[in-house]
Amino acid sequence: MMWAGVAALLLGLSGCGGKQVDRAALEGNHWVLSTMNGTDAATLFTEKVPTIDFNFTDSIVYGNSGCNRYTGGFRLAGGRLLAPHMASTRMACADMEHEGEFLSVFAGEGAALSLEEGGVLRLENEGVVLTFAKGDAPGQ
Repeated sequence: MMWAGVAALLLGLSGCGGKQVDRAALEGNHWVLSTMNGTDAATLFTEKVPTIDFNFTDSIVYGNSGCNRYTGGFRLAGGRLLAPHMASTRMACADMEHEGEFLSVFAGEGAALSLEEGGVLRLENEGVVLTFAKGDAPGQ
């Protein structure tokens, strides 16, 4: 697969209405997008619903963005997740209308991350709000 660097990105994550998220809350869980800006993810992403996973052993965040896969190194520092070097495949799919908006949450100076009631993971940056629920890892 072809990986293309997505400009050096900084993803700052801290609590936003829920409790602050730490390693124990993220580690070992496969997170599946539930909503994007309040709309059900399954209606926005007809091929694959985006995901996010955290590998603390190798300090890598990765997932599916609907059509493409993304990955990058990360570290937690002061309640923030720093992910300065992200990469993504560049495949073309029939339905890519919302993929760019999903990926935009990783751009900029910081995205807030919190764990909401019911174990919902919330990620927000520059007007884009993503909520994730724990799901089965691919192949399970």
